[in-house]
Amino acid sequence: MKPIINKLRLGLLLASTIYLVTCKPDNKSTKGNTNDKNSIAKGKSDNPPNIDSGRKQSTEIKLAPTQFNYTMNPGKSAGIINIFFTRAKLDSVYGKANVSNRLVQVDGKPMTVTVLFAGTTAEAEIVWSDTIYQKYPVRLRIKNENSIWKFSDGIKIGTSIEELVKLNAQDIHLYGFGWEFGGLIADWRGGNLDKDYQAKVKTNIFLAQQGKTSIDEATKKHIYTQQRLNSNDPTLKLLNLKVSIIDFFFM
Repeated sequence: MKPIINKLRLGLLLASTIYLVTCKPDNKSTKGNTNDKNSIAKGKSDNPPNIDSGRKQSTEIKLAPTQFNYTMNPGKSAGIINIFFTRAKLDSVYGKANVSNRLVQVDGKPMTVTVLFAGTTAEAEIVWSDTIYQKYPVRLRIKNENSIWKFSDGIKIGTSIEELVKLNAQDIHLYGFGWEFGGLIADWRGGNLDKDYQAKVKTNIFLAQQGKTSIDEATKKHIYTQQRLNSNDPTLKLLNLKVSIIDFFFM
């Protein structure tokens, strides 16, 4: 089963991710980007991506039930959800009323994912290896503002880049913005978090700007790139970068 899951994971990684941006660039730098935050595939939109597109504001998100475990262990389990879970078991554990389906786009084709606690602070999207019988989760995505999902070391939606560097005890590298891997932490550079948070293997953590900051054209040109940026880059300190999306992969 693992070879099949690994193969699907690799395909999903190529298709998955959200366009994360820090400010509105010029038309030339945004050509081909998508602003569909519900999509986990490359989009085909000429409109510049919007950092808030597809994300529910905190005033619209309901509080989640507190009796469940929402702690993630990289590569192992998300709460009690592990690689052997099924949709039927989700229904049994969390209640059918709290488990639903959502249609997203993968490589331009519709794909149904399972949503746990939709519209709440515990919302999570689950992609299955077996999409027909909804068995063997491959990825769990968290993106709601004020989400109560977190890792055992405290990393969660809203954790700042400064906090990540402190936990890692080493500068980190992230991809520049304005493309499908924009804001993704690409390399923990051998720090404390390197083993547990290997990008594209165990966990994808995306950063995005919080709030609005006026940025000049020279700065835009610097950060809108497919090249890696170092967390100690003075330009990044202007952006108030925080974790905005977490993709947890089951192994």
